[in-house]
Amino acid sequence: ATRFPPALKPQNLQPIKKMKELSAKRFYRLPDGRYVFDMGQNFSGWNRLKIQAPAGREITLKMAEELANDTLDHGTTGIYATKVIQTERYICKGGGLEVWEPRFTYHGFRYVEVSGLVEPPGKDLLTGIVVYSSMPVAGSFASSNPQLNQLHELCKWTLTGNLHSVPTDCPAREKCGWLGDAHAMAQSTIYNMDMQNFWLKFMDDIHSTAKPELNTIRYTGLKEPRIEKYRKPAGIPTMVAPGKRFIGAASPDWGTAIVQLPWYLYKYYANSSALETFYPDMKQWVEFVGALAKERIVYIGLGDWCPPGTIDNIDCPVPLSSTAFHYNDLVILKQAAAILGKTADSKAFSDSAALVRNAFIQKFYNPVTH
Repeated sequence: ATRFPPALKPQNLQPIKKMKELSAKRFYRLPDGRYVFDMGQNFSGWNRLKIQAPAGREITLKMAEELANDTLDHGTTGIYATKVIQTERYICKGGGLEVWEPRFTYHGFRYVEVSGLVEPPGKDLLTGIVVYSSMPVAGSFASSNPQLNQLHELCKWTLTGNLHSVPTDCPAREKCGWLGDAHAMAQSTIYNMDMQNFWLKFMDDIHSTAKPELNTIRYTGLKEPRIEKYRKPAGIPTMVAPGKRFIGAASPDWGTAIVQLPWYLYKYYANSSALETFYPDMKQWVEFVGALAKERIVYIGLGDWCPPGTIDNIDCPVPLSSTAFHYNDLVILKQAAAILGKTADSKAFSDSAALVRNAFIQKFYNPVTH
C-alpha cells in the first residue's frame, strides 16, 4: 500500500510552546458543590492543576468560552457539532501536593468547571497555560486611544489562539486549517510576529494536499442547493489543508490563499524564492477560476461567510466577492510574473485583469446611486 505522506520531513517552523501563564481572576461555588473558575481571558491551551487530595479522588475539569446563568455554556465550543464537552479528568495518587497538566491536547476556553473537590479550593488550584506556535514578536501597536489599544490586544489573542502549526479556524471545535481563514488573517499575523516560516510551511501543506485528483464536492453559494459533486483536478487546493477532512474543493474565495500567501511572503519578507516555488500553483489556480467564470463574473463561492445577522440577509452576493477575489489574484499574478521575468504571462494576466475589472463595474456598479 502507498504510504501518505511518502516521506517524513521536519516542519520548518517554530514549535508549539507554553507562551504565557494566567492566574484565575475569580472563582465561586455552585449550589451542588462544583466550582467555576474565571481565567479572565479567552485563550488556547490547558490548565495546570495543583491539588492535595486522597488517593483515588477524581477531579474533573470542563471548559467553555462563556457562561449562562453562572454555569458553563458548552454551546460556545461547538458541542452541537462535536457532541463532546472539553473535559479533563485527573485521578489523585495521594500523599502530598500533586501538580498535573495534560500533554496531548489543548482547548479553547475562559471558564473552567471543577468537580470532585474535597476541600474548598484556593485561586491557585488552576493556572491557565497559553500555548501556540512560538513565533517571535515582530511588531507592536500603541496609541493614545485606550479602546484602540484594547481592540489590538483582542486581535492578538485571536491570532495566537489560532496559530498551532496551521492557521486554525477555532481552538475548540474543528482546529482546521481553512484556506479562507488563512488569507483573512495572514497580514495581521505578519505585522505582529515573524511569520515567514509559518506561512512557508502552510503553503507546503496547501501544495501537498492539492496534489491528488479527487471525487469530492464544491460550494456553489450560501443558500441551498449550495453543494454539488465535483471532480477536483490535481493541483487545485481543497477548502482545508492539511488533513483527511478536506471539506471539498476550494471555492474561489477560499482557494485565493494559494495566490495571496506566496505574494505576502514576497511583499513582507522579499522572499522571491517562495514566489518562484509556488508560481505554478498560483498560475494554475487563477486560470482554473477564470475558466469557471461566465462573462468574467465568478458565481461560485461562500461569499461573506458568517456575517452579522443571518446568512439569508447578507448584503454581499457571492458573485461580487468571488469576482473581486479573482481580480485581486490576477493583479498579483501580473506583478509576480513580472518580478520573475515572465513577461508574456504578466501581459496576459494584465489583460485578463482589465477585462474582469470592466465586467465587475458593468455588473455591480450603479452610476446613479454609486
